[in-house]
Amino acid sequence: MRLLVVEDDPVVLQAIVACLNDTYRISIAKDCHKAMQLVRQYRYPFILMDIHLPDGNGFDLCRQIKSTSDYTESIAVVFITSDQTSDTEVKGLEYGAIDFMHKPLHPELLRTRLAMHVRFQRRTALLDQLVYIDSLTEIGNRRAFDNSLNEEWERAKRAKVPLALIMIDLDDFKHFNDTYGHPVGDQCLNALAKCLNATFKRSSDACFRYGGEEFAAILYDCQLSEAQQLIQKALEQFRKLAIPHCASQAANVATFSAGVSSIVPTEDNKDEFVAFTDLQLYAAKEAGRNQVYGVTMYSTENQE
Repeated sequence: MRLLVVEDDPVVLQAIVACLNDTYRISIAKDCHKAMQLVRQYRYPFILMDIHLPDGNGFDLCRQIKSTSDYTESIAVVFITSDQTSDTEVKGLEYGAIDFMHKPLHPELLRTRLAMHVRFQRRTALLDQLVYIDSLTEIGNRRAFDNSLNEEWERAKRAKVPLALIMIDLDDFKHFNDTYGHPVGDQCLNALAKCLNATFKRSSDACFRYGGEEFAAILYDCQLSEAQQLIQKALEQFRKLAIPHCASQAANVATFSAGVSSIVPTEDNKDEFVAFTDLQLYAAKEAGRNQVYGVTMYSTENQE
């Protein structure tokens, strides 16, 4: 775990490194300017910070760090100071610190206090992640989809690479539930989620349960043709599971329809992109279900 130590006293620095070097990957900044450079470059879950620094004070630095981005807002800041007045601690907590430790630092107390905060932060992170997981299929839920689309859209726009979106809908799933019951329907949803995860294997690929029997996949730096090939492969693998579906209009086994589109983002039209992809899904269903339909979407800027 990374740890940033913001301290200009060489004796204190030596003591901290000797105490924590075997547990944390330590970076050192001796002033506010260097600390901000490192915070923008790396992800630090924790910062040990002196209040009195050569080019400013820890309170202002803490506030600046916390206001930089969503990521920095979650950084746990622990002040280290020789000032033991309650007013100082109150001010530090108001500026966003989670704890205070007083100089001279006691090595065992320092290790124990940081370990306590690590455990708390990991539990909090786990709870935060659960908010974005669909409880049935254990893949991302609609909230996770919205967040991921925002992030990947901006990333693709900066890099000027294509972003592919796939919308998926289980064919005649209401009739499936009516015929076989909801527990078996849940098994079918789980089977599709596993099939999608097995197909989209890149670290930049992400699958989601969009809602009900609808699923989605976001593929960064992926051309339309490649996205179509992948979802066609997933459809073939899903068919091979041979999940009986006697009430389907498309086949005698469970199948899905999929709409695919891709775009090189140049503007903020994510909602149009989703709606456009949903139209491709509708076209696949209108054409008889159990198939994939895809088109490249061009932005207004590209069309001009």
